[in-house]
Amino acid sequence: MPSKREDFRLTVTEVEVTRTNIPSLDYVLGRGGLPRGRTVVFFGPESSGKTLLSLQCLASFQRAGKKGAFVDLEAALDGTIAKACRVDTDALEYYVPSDGDQLIEILEDLASDSSVGLIVIDSITAAKVIESASEWSIGMLSRFASRLLPSIASPLYRSGNTLLLISQVRNVIGYATHAEPTGGFAVRHYPSIIVQLKPSRRDNIMFDRRLSAYKLTLTCTKNKCARPGRSADTWIHLDYPVGVRTNEDLVRMSMAIGLISPHSKTYEGVKLAERKEQIRAMVQTLKEHGLLTKLYEEYYSLIDGSLKEVHHAGVSSDTSLDARTNTGATEQRS
Repeated sequence: MPSKREDFRLTVTEVEVTRTNIPSLDYVLGRGGLPRGRTVVFFGPESSGKTLLSLQCLASFQRAGKKGAFVDLEAALDGTIAKACRVDTDALEYYVPSDGDQLIEILEDLASDSSVGLIVIDSITAAKVIESASEWSIGMLSRFASRLLPSIASPLYRSGNTLLLISQVRNVIGYATHAEPTGGFAVRHYPSIIVQLKPSRRDNIMFDRRLSAYKLTLTCTKNKCARPGRSADTWIHLDYPVGVRTNEDLVRMSMAIGLISPHSKTYEGVKLAERKEQIRAMVQTLKEHGLLTKLYEEYYSLIDGSLKEVHHAGVSSDTSLDARTNTGATEQRS
């Protein structure tokens, strides 16, 4: 008769991912997409693009044939913006919990449903964990997160769903310039991946005296699915199409890792543009020569940072990619 503990034993397999179709984000995540059955945190200051990126991730999951759920703790989601990010709002499951207990109940149901691909919580900072302000005490939100995240970790793993948790930032007491995600140590310990978003206040594009686009730096500060520490720059557009534009982002990242020569601006022997700032011209040239799909697949086959091949010296083959990325970023800044 088999032991009872064998009934609870799960097979350890390679982490599967779902592409977000945001090349810079997929590179930072380390495996080419959001890992299934795991919790991922996006944190950053206000207006850094956390909700826009999460909506684009939802749209990618929907295009992959999966459902998506958006738990709006701030009750602030605009359907027009969601549609501008190419989200099928008719198929999107949308929830606005009234209190913390209802939030836990909703998440436990969603995490156990294998038909749900991506669950977005926007944002954990706005969770209503008490009935009245007089009951508030220091560490209340952190204790609530310590109760919430462990309760859904196992259902997420078993169903293969991904939880995308959005968090704001707070200043650490005594350090005026050091920011951490809200929610205490729970939001830092339980997730598998933490991505920090830093918008640039200087690198932006103005059109008709209004902000049209701005530069955003993505940094992976924690990664239990691949090597942490990857960083990449992208651009958030506020004009249609809203968010990160996949083709332009693909060209920028391809130059950063050396698929497209940053000096000659050539790919597969085809001259794409005269200057590296001509991103739209490069995209158009790739489309005209039918090279865009090939570049897309070659890029994603290269950015997989899993430890599949390890040299005798103990150095992963991914090290050369990170070195080329850093070199490309330095050349672009210069």
